[in-house]
Amino acid sequence: MTEKLYKGRTEDAALPFLSATFWKQGTKVSGVIERLFKAGDQQCATVRCLTPITVEGTETDTVNVGAMAGIRMALQAAHLKGFAEGDRIWLECTGFEPPKKAGNSPRVNFKVEVSRDDEFAVEEVPF
Repeated sequence: MTEKLYKGRTEDAALPFLSATFWKQGTKVSGVIERLFKAGDQQCATVRCLTPITVEGTETDTVNVGAMAGIRMALQAAHLKGFAEGDRIWLECTGFEPPKKAGNSPRVNFKVEVSRDDEFAVEEVPF
């Protein structure tokens, strides 16, 4: 039997989230889904970016993306339930939809493209 040792640090998993305030019309993010995880009731994805991006004044090549309504809707339009580990993704903010109810935030709208090698894809996780 071969024993393996795994190590990790909280700080290594503490990545910036791309919240609604990050997105501006025309903002693009592309990369590979490294892992999927839950934060509370929300499904999230860790994305290794193809090119570094700046989030809150800090340049990074890995970010977390939460299941924003606009991303979920764009995935549904692409006939996907969600992302799978290993997906190559392209997200572009296409604008904002004003809230229908007072006190709600505007919806960030997205164009999404997902390239998936079905032979190696891990199960798709609803986003």
